[in-house]
Parts: sequence; C-alpha cells; structure tokens
Amino acid sequence: MNINSLDRKMKSISALGVGVKATLTVGADDWHTVAVPRAGIRSMTLCDGPAGIRCEDPTSASPDNFNQHDSFPATCLPCGAAIGSSWNPELVFLAAAAVAREAKELGVDVLLGPAMNHKRTPLGGRNFEYYSEDPLLTGTIAAAFVRGVQSEGVAACVKHYCANNTERNRLTVDEEIDEDVLRDIYLRGFEIAVKRGEPYCIMGAYNRVGGQFCCENERIINGVLRREWGFDGLVMSDWRAVHDRVKALNAGCDLEMPFQTKKSSAAVARAVRVGKISAETLDKSVWRLKRLSALTAAEGHKPDYDENYIISRRVAEESAVLLKNDGTLPVGNGKKIALIGGRAVNPKFQGGGSARLNARRVTDIMTELAKRADVIYAEGYTEGEPDADKFAAAVKAAEAADVVIAVLSSPSTDDAEDRDRPGIELSPGAYRLVEELLKTGKPVALVLQSGAPVKIPCADRVNAILETFLSGSGGGEAAARILTGEVNPSGRLAETYPLRYEDCPAAPYYSESPETMRYGEGMLTGYRYYTTAGVPVAYPFGWGLSYTGFEYSDLALTQTDEGVHISVNVTNTGKRDGKETVQLYAKKRESLKRELIGFVKVEVPAGRTVRAETVIDPEEFAVWHDGARTCVLDRYEVVAARHSFDEGLKKNFAPVMPLQSANINEFNHKGEQIWEK
Repeated sequence: MNINSLDRKMKSISALGVGVKATLTVGADDWHTVAVPRAGIRSMTLCDGPAGIRCEDPTSASPDNFNQHDSFPATCLPCGAAIGSSWNPELVFLAAAAVAREAKELGVDVLLGPAMNHKRTPLGGRNFEYYSEDPLLTGTIAAAFVRGVQSEGVAACVKHYCANNTERNRLTVDEEIDEDVLRDIYLRGFEIAVKRGEPYCIMGAYNRVGGQFCCENERIINGVLRREWGFDGLVMSDWRAVHDRVKALNAGCDLEMPFQTKKSSAAVARAVRVGKISAETLDKSVWRLKRLSALTAAEGHKPDYDENYIISRRVAEESAVLLKNDGTLPVGNGKKIALIGGRAVNPKFQGGGSARLNARRVTDIMTELAKRADVIYAEGYTEGEPDADKFAAAVKAAEAADVVIAVLSSPSTDDAEDRDRPGIELSPGAYRLVEELLKTGKPVALVLQSGAPVKIPCADRVNAILETFLSGSGGGEAAARILTGEVNPSGRLAETYPLRYEDCPAAPYYSESPETMRYGEGMLTGYRYYTTAGVPVAYPFGWGLSYTGFEYSDLALTQTDEGVHISVNVTNTGKRDGKETVQLYAKKRESLKRELIGFVKVEVPAGRTVRAETVIDPEEFAVWHDGARTCVLDRYEVVAARHSFDEGLKKNFAPVMPLQSANINEFNHKGEQIWEK
C-alpha cells in the first residue's frame, strides 16, 4: 500500500487539543504508542526485528522488556551480514514477508528494522546486523526487506539514521564527515532504501553528525530526508536518543521512544503555546501517527512456521560463502567425517542486543550432517581455556576419519550491541585446535560462525573454508546440505576480509573513547580503499567460490528511457548447476579505481550459458559534487566482474544523466504539502 493512498481519507485532527496532540508524540511505554480512540488513532505495538520478531510476552512471570528470554518464539533469520552476502533481493523480500506474518499474528504494527548502517570498520559491534560495506548493495537489500515487511501490512522502520558506525561512546559521539563522503557513502544506502523501498518509518540514531544529535538534526531529517528525498513517513527516535524534545520535533522527529516522563509532552505543549513549535509542525507529526495507525490496521495472513523455517534455511544456503576449496568439499559418499568443535552441536546462530530473539527452532550441523554421512564427533574446542583431553580426543577422531570438518565461531562477546569488538581474532584455542588437526595429515575443512570478518586459522594450509555467518534457525541444516553437495554455495562477501585489522583504512581514525570521531579515510572505505591502494586482502569484497566454474563473455551496455541496460553471457563450465552473481563496477571518479553500480544473481545449469541482464539508474554513475549529484567524468569504464579485485570484462560507456538532485543549500525550499489539517 502506498503511504499516500490514505491521505484523502484521513479525518481532521484540528479538533484535538494541544495537550492531547503533544502526548501522541511520545511513546505510551517501552513498546507502544498513545491511543486517542475519539480521533481514530490506535495504540501501535513496536517490536525489535531485523532478524525476526522479538515480541515480549506480557504473561511472562518475569518479563525483562529488553531481553529475548521472555519473548514469544519466532523464526530467526540469518544475521544482516549473511543476508547481505546472499546478493538476492527477491529472496530477502520473501524472508521479510515471513517475519511480518509472524509479527501480524502477535499484533505487532511496526517492525524495528531493517538495520542498514555502513560497515566502516570490522570492529563495529553491530556489524553483524548490517548488510555491507557498499551503499548500493546495502540500500538494495534494505529496500527489498522493507517491501517484504510492508507487503503484509506491517510498517518497516529503517534504522539507524545515520552514520551509526561505532558502539564506542555511541550515545554521544560526534561523527565528523566531509559532505561528499556523507552523501555518497553514509547517506546513500538510506536514500536508496527510501526511494525504492518507501518505508513507513525511519529511526533516528543515537550519535551526532556535525555536532547535532541525529534525532535533533534538522539538516538531515527535514532537509535531506524529507525535502530532498521526498520521505513523508514517520520519523521516530532510537530508544532514549532524544535530549531536547522541542528541538527534535522541530527537526522532524515525530515520535520519541520510549515513554520516560511526562516532561517531554509537556515541553511540546508549552512550546506550541509560546510559539517555539508551530501548530502546523505538531499537526504534521500527529497526522503521520494517525496515518501509520491506519496503514497497519488491516489483518494479515497467518504464518506457516514450517514454511518460514525453510525460507530461513534458504537464506542461510544462499548466504554461505565458500572462501577456499581444493576439492575437499563437497564431502563424497562413503567418506568418514571427523566433525570437530562444540559449535557443531551448540551453534552461534545469532548476535546480541536488540537483534537477539527467542528462536522457535534451531538446527545444528552435527544432527543434520549425521543424517547424511558417517560422522565421528569430538568437541575439541568451543570457547574459553583449551582442554588437553578434549584436544587429544579431537585428534584421535581426526586420525580415524577420511576428512576433518572443524566448526569454529567468533567469541561469544563479539557481535553484540553496546560494545565493539576488540579485534578480528578468534580465541587462541581455536588456532591451537586447527594446528593439532593439521598435524594428522588429513584434509581439514573449516566452517566459520561469525558476524564479521575474522582472522582465519591456518588459512593458507587448510583445504577448505566455508563462512556461514550467524545463520539463524536453519543454519545447521543449510551447512550440512552445502558440505555434502546437496546445495551448491552461492554466497558472495558483502565486505572485505582484511589480512589484519591494521590494514583497514579507518583504523588510524578509530579512537578508543572518542568524543569526536573524524572520518579521515574519506571515500577510501572498504573495497574502495583496497582496490585503489593495491593493499592485499585475505578475501575481497564480492568473493565467493562454487562447486562449479563460470566464464563471462559478450558484455553489452545500452541506454533507454528505462535506464542503462547491461548484459553479459555467463557460462557454467562445470558439471553442477550453480548460481553466479555478476558484479558491475565503474570508475566513477579519478580518485577511486572502481565502485559498485549494479549486480545480478543468475542460476546457470551445468554446461549451459545464460544471459545475465539488469537495468540500472544512470544516477549510479553520479557522485556528490558541488552540492548536487552529478557525473564528473565524460566516459566511464564499466567492469563485469566476480569480485572487487577481478579484472573482469570491460567496456567504456557515456551515460546520459537525468535532472540533478536538489541542492542541500536550498534548505528553505517549500515542498508540496501532502498532509491534511
């Protein structure tokens, strides 16, 4: 449903008193908005949900409000890092719609997700929730998630707007970002999500940008989000992110969450009466709340939890990235497998904080692999101090097997809200375990469970590496199906895996306890830096292997009124059906080697050729320059490649640009009035 479709049906709100209107702009409690039945405004239920619904059970004996233990059981999707690595917006739409059906059954009106901030550094504590280090991939996946959620009559709330890239001093840190960098990297993903996804809600972040708290920042809310991008939905705060309610409302933040005291609503009412907030501003916010309550009022489809589990498993399968393989995987029939590692039976399948939920069903690799192969299990190592006896049992199991599969995870303290990671290393015991297993001389394959890049044990000596991320409810079955060849892996990295943290472009600027954080690396973030500077990496952005091979040929580009049509032949040179993600890069400015402008994931039968085709907006060639988005080069080198370092197929192209975007300096521009008094 289009957010404007109910505008003409809305009843007048002018009869409501100022005090009543003011109360509507502040939450009723931790998870609900205020109701005014005589005005047709329902109380709406809000719920965390970037990986699935975390809806608190009010009948619980000890409700804890901000933890998963007393929430209703829900299907757990793979984490955002995994979802981004699927490069499959259509599948993301299906997964988000499944989550929304579960939300509807529980009476949830607003899903607090997707989480879609840029991955500036691999140390970011919430990186597991976010999709990518590229804004185009992030925005495209987020838009698909939004459309999926809202297809079931639940409002998606895109978060955290904007530049919420660190958990260090996260409540007050001031992000200093040059305007072109802010526009092309840290705002661009949100812009794509807003324009292509049309979310009903957006959540303001805790941090400051340019000295102003995000929820009180008129430039980025009223200026960029509303006037420039045309967003006409509701803006709410992150929980307790408002410091000055009057300033926040004037900046465009309609709803403060959660309820804290009556001071906020009283301050709003007083400010209207003395002219510090215009009556029109307050009415707009109330109107957005009323419209949102109408948009989310309809009943939805009943969830099929078995189907939702399968969808979650499919996302895990298409997200898993085969980083290395010498032919050890898939494990053939008749081979005895030594399955090593406590995470094979007790998986790390989700991260901590607001993304954590009470999973309805979780599968593990041990159970699922044992259904398909002859397996010897030994714990070897899970976490904490290594145990010599467990190591010895793991070596014994490896010696009795044909192939070894070791399941390792990032530390349990990694991948959580409110704290950044101390580094990209695994626990020391994980490295020691792999060293011991390699001494047996048996082929060793690693299965990783992590929400962000890690330094992989003995990466140059192990035979295969499968990154499964935090893979949700169906992750165990998905991994078993990939390891045994039932599924051909097709995930591609949505962020670079560096050789060491010190190689990361943001590392010199990422202080321990910052009051102000300077984004000194500028545009040189993620793969843009590594490809431009020629810095070696462990695995590049876009990397991912398959159990078959692919070749590209006949790259073609044409432009019509629809956009820039790009197509290329993809030939499957192997004996297995597989999926390939064609990544399209361009040199958009002289200072960077290449930037992603599009992608398309195609299924190619064994021995066949498929024409991979996509249409991209010519604006993808543009950059922010002198107050507008525009092309700065006459001709562009377009590359169809397998990953960011791949030379690929190249062709020169000169796009014709549409009208330029609005200038941010036109700050007092009066947009079309779409609300009713």
